[in-house]
Amino acid sequence: MRSLYKLTSSSSFLCVVPSRLLRAQFIHLADDALAFLVGVWLSEEDARLRRIALSHAFAFIAAYEVTETIIDFQTVLPALLAAFGDPDRGVRHQASECVQLIARLSKAKQASGVYAFDAIYEKSTSKAQLLS
Repeated sequence: MRSLYKLTSSSSFLCVVPSRLLRAQFIHLADDALAFLVGVWLSEEDARLRRIALSHAFAFIAAYEVTETIIDFQTVLPALLAAFGDPDRGVRHQASECVQLIARLSKAKQASGVYAFDAIYEKSTSKAQLLS
């Protein structure tokens, strides 16, 4: 899955095929797309791809601005904070944009749920606690 993402996101030319493949990949991932993108920006060596993953994460989170459902994205904040230590300025900037967006969303309405808490943290963990 990550190889396909890397291929479609790293295309050096604008082409309908990579964009359609990327869209199909996000449709397939559905709500797991953000968790997938977290893995990309935390482990990918190519700074350009880390920036793209954060840009896609921003778009994923921003989609919730126009919906009735507000999701609490606190589960991805540690990964965004890790991106603040990235040597690439663009990665740090994209991470900052995501954090600002999450802050804006958290002030807008009461969240109806927490994004992928059970998927990102083990269900039985006693170490991770939600912020209220």
